[in-house]
Amino acid sequence: MFAELSENYRVIAIDLPGHGYSSRPDRFAYSMDEMAALIDAFLEAKGIQSAHMMGFSTGAVYMLHLINRYSDRVANCIAIAPGGISPEMPMPIKMLDSSLFGGVASMLYGMRTVEKVLTECYFDLTRTMSPEVVSEYYKTISDRESRRAMRESFHNYEDEPVVSRLRMLDAPVLMLQGSEDKWRTSDQSDLYHAAMPFAGFATVRNAGHLLHEEKAERVIAAILEYIPAIQ
Repeated sequence: MFAELSENYRVIAIDLPGHGYSSRPDRFAYSMDEMAALIDAFLEAKGIQSAHMMGFSTGAVYMLHLINRYSDRVANCIAIAPGGISPEMPMPIKMLDSSLFGGVASMLYGMRTVEKVLTECYFDLTRTMSPEVVSEYYKTISDRESRRAMRESFHNYEDEPVVSRLRMLDAPVLMLQGSEDKWRTSDQSDLYHAAMPFAGFATVRNAGHLLHEEKAERVIAAILEYIPAIQ
């Protein structure tokens, strides 16, 4: 969505530490507090006083934690399928949070595992799944340090304190959810939605967990409606 959104907004996409193509620092604990503080420091370094924000899945919860701690940093925000590891996720992901088996699970996280995980993230596999897509996702976790960072991110992820403080938010939030999301049940979505008194909610039909990839045009339309572009 980057190119399309850039036609109407200044867009900055952040790969957090241990994610995407950012570094995997040893002295970073990948905790909720550190992630929020890092985003705050990033904005400070860029000279950005406040910004509209959008986060996906665990990234959406990092964003909500940022609002809890640094409320003046955020104008409007969009939370796409917020949450962490759920019982509905495949075993290779759930095992990453295990103190006993997490290390082994991360070492076995190969191309076939990535392909299996992605098949559960999309609704229409004929439009979204391809060897190129699988390969691109695998690149970011193909080495030992990346897998260590991924495991630590899951292990130190804790959303209960974040959810417990969401009722105090006065920032406007829009939640987006794919109608065919296998990893986020209606109960899980309701938990976040009910916790945010000023939150809106919209369902994107015929989309799975990765709705911003699968139905990018609908997500862009929701963004444009929620955050009108200044001409």
